[in-house]
Amino acid sequence: MTDGPPPDTPYAGRHVALLTQHGKERVIAPVIEPALGCLVERVRGYDTDRLGTFTRSIPRAGTQLDAARKKARIGIELAGVPLGLASEGSFGPDPMLGVIPWNVELLVFLDDESGIEIVGFSQGRANHAHLLAGEWAAAEAFARQVGFPAHHLVVRPEGENDPRHRKGIAGWADLEAAFP
Repeated sequence: MTDGPPPDTPYAGRHVALLTQHGKERVIAPVIEPALGCLVERVRGYDTDRLGTFTRSIPRAGTQLDAARKKARIGIELAGVPLGLASEGSFGPDPMLGVIPWNVELLVFLDDESGIEIVGFSQGRANHAHLLAGEWAAAEAFARQVGFPAHHLVVRPEGENDPRHRKGIAGWADLEAAFP
């Protein structure tokens, strides 16, 4: 939270569960906490990839909104609080021409005491690229081009549809080890 008294909201000083395993609390909490005066609490103990992955190795059951609602609900249950937040991203082509990599990030806030649900989203160009490489030099050049290691990578040994993959690669040693 920011310095000064919390805003006069029904959520001032309240804990809000955020179920995430991909560090989204670092982006969400600095925006939500000052606006509502709440404390965003990262909840652990559930593998959110079970609800689907952007790599498609585990398909998402239902819509993006369904997945976000389920994450928020699980977070509420695990934290034992009536307030929950969840985020769910989706990658694909842009909605206008279908040629630019696009990200739609959906955020759901559930308040079980008041029986309300608030949904918001942000969308824009995504850092989404791929390369089929047989040599380490080409893979290394590609990684630098897309902003690695700040932008994590996924490696699939035999191409886009290969179910064997390593995701969340965030360091050069791990990338080299994952490269076939």
